[in-house]
Amino acid sequence: DLHEILERIERFNKESPQGTPSLTGDVVDEKSGNFSLLHAAIYVADIRLVRKLIDLEANPETETDVGSAVAYAKSLARNMIDTNVEDTYDNELRQSRNAISSFLAENARQKSGTVAD
Repeated sequence: DLHEILERIERFNKESPQGTPSLTGDVVDEKSGNFSLLHAAIYVADIRLVRKLIDLEANPETETDVGSAVAYAKSLARNMIDTNVEDTYDNELRQSRNAISSFLAENARQKSGTVAD
């Protein structure tokens, strides 16, 4: 469970002696085609997990086999827009993926110092 993994990372960082390197949310699983925890959170459309991973310094620009997390979020959101969505669950999923894509884009703009349109 992604939430449990993040709780362990946070607990490690909180309980580690000062000066110990901290863990970040930038965890990548090589067995899954370098799919990161951030990619997984985007796929399941969990904005709280995405925000928590960003807070834990996950890098949304890290390239994997499916591209960066930013590109992956945009792709998933775009694919949802391109399909005719009638189902309530799919509408909620589309809204969540759009929110995640927007959040990651805004986060990238803030880090680069550019102004949003």
